[in-house]
Amino acid sequence: MLPLCKSIGLIGDVHCEHQSLAVVIDELNRRHVEVMICTGDIPTGPGDINTCCDLLQTHQIKTIRGNHDRWLMSLPVMTLPHATPPAVVKKKSWRFLESLPVTIELPTQSGLALVCHGLGQYDMQSVMPESSDRELDENPCLQELVESGRYRWIINGHSHHRMVRSYQSLTIINAGTLRRDHDPCFSVIDFERGRVTYWDLLDLTTISQSAELAI
Repeated sequence: MLPLCKSIGLIGDVHCEHQSLAVVIDELNRRHVEVMICTGDIPTGPGDINTCCDLLQTHQIKTIRGNHDRWLMSLPVMTLPHATPPAVVKKKSWRFLESLPVTIELPTQSGLALVCHGLGQYDMQSVMPESSDRELDENPCLQELVESGRYRWIINGHSHHRMVRSYQSLTIINAGTLRRDHDPCFSVIDFERGRVTYWDLLDLTTISQSAELAI
């Protein structure tokens, strides 16, 4: 049986921001979190995907597959801005990306957490801060998770909108992103204290706490 997790260092969608990723990993190590998790989307950005993959592997960060990881491996050409050309991805990085799971289950002191990119198996689904209760009621992917009765926590990314939101039996914690033009941030989930703390990554040398939310 896996030990119950007390704290998580949470890294959102990376999008090739290798310098920011290195800063955040150092900061989370300094805070002595029990485990670090990344919500995926390693490619599609201005930085170096191979350095990102090396950092995630070296620091044993539990990483899941996002839609951009899936697209990189399945589409011959990506036309998005800053799309990562498959030809620049080293074999070691390619093997790492291919190995990424779609979801991870993580036992915590406060119930079972499902780590995913979107909602469960669906990497293009999301819950937004402004989503109405009716929209959530009509979201079949979210309802599937509620009806399973298995999870207390959904930890995800995809939307780039940091968020803590309760819905029925679930609390959804969105990691945000490291993408430089989308308010880059990272967070720590402290299950013992019942808090999620977000920090803004203002630049590569300046980190500022932006919110501490009860869970």
